[in-house]
Amino acid sequence: SLLVPGATTTGDVDVSDDGHLLVVATEYAPGTIAIYSLADPRHPSLLDQFSNDQTYGGVHTAELGRVNGKLYAFLCIDPTGNANPARLVIVDLSVPTAPRQAYVKITGSPYVHDTFERDGLLFVALWYGGMDIWDIGGGGTGGTPESPHVLGNVPMQHVEVHNVWW
Repeated sequence: SLLVPGATTTGDVDVSDDGHLLVVATEYAPGTIAIYSLADPRHPSLLDQFSNDQTYGGVHTAELGRVNGKLYAFLCIDPTGNANPARLVIVDLSVPTAPRQAYVKITGSPYVHDTFERDGLLFVALWYGGMDIWDIGGGGTGGTPESPHVLGNVPMQHVEVHNVWW
């Protein structure tokens, strides 16, 4: 177990596909992701924490996915009112000690709750807004994590789209 510096509470956690990194979402202001090395899994070591004005409301989930060989974190940001709506932030983790924001989009109604990446497609759970499918490198439209293309939306009636799996 470990303590995450500055965390009020933690959101979801994820481990990279190669087993080298653990990423922990922290909720409520300021909202961060803590990136840990798993070189010694019994004693994860903190490499860096990422936060900026786009993660301020809190990071509910941080799902990891590899697109064209590069590791990304897909962050679902908690809304805190009209001044800070729900948003999705994509973070480039190719250098885990220097994470950088690759993309941000205000989305979700009222939340963007979870994401799932597979083969360059990003599935985005938009709560009352249904589910978006984005090309981020595998959908044939030239989308990238830095410039996604929305392929479509699956609307839902009277349903809260919480999570997506393939």
